[in-house]
Amino acid sequence: MLLARGPVQLYNLDDDIGEQKSVIESHPEVVKQLNKRFADFAKDIAANSRPAAFVDNPKPLSK
Repeated sequence: MLLARGPVQLYNLDDDIGEQKSVIESHPEVVKQLNKRFADFAKDIAANSRPAAFVDNPKPLSK
């Protein structure tokens, strides 16, 4: 399962600095590992996010 919203691409920057040839098909284990990390990150963000704070009569921190 790919979690990205756009096209998913993977490049070998040692051999393809111009990002012309995606190697995603030949490295499914890397894609799986990156997707797991992305899912863990998204789960952490969701669990630890909070709404923006609003203060009545705000004052600057410095003069």
